[in-house]
Amino acid sequence: HQPHQQRRIGYFGFLLPHKGLRELCCALGLLVPTYPDLTATILSARAPFGVSGEYATVIEHTLAEERLRERISWHTGFLSEQQI
Repeated sequence: HQPHQQRRIGYFGFLLPHKGLRELCCALGLLVPTYPDLTATILSARAPFGVSGEYATVIEHTLAEERLRERISWHTGFLSEQQI
């Protein structure tokens, strides 16, 4: 018998719509009833181009709608290769 391990989903990439972060958040919302200990770590800096800032607002609304804010560890600062 192994000790219980928390389930965690990870995401890494710039904060852009085509990367699928909103879909990941919606999927997390669907999985929580089955896996109540499920959390996510998101490493997602705003891109220096495109609609990244507007998309951050979309993600914040999605997290609120899905009641997921307390399950998400969201790091928005840029990370160098050495920090990853």
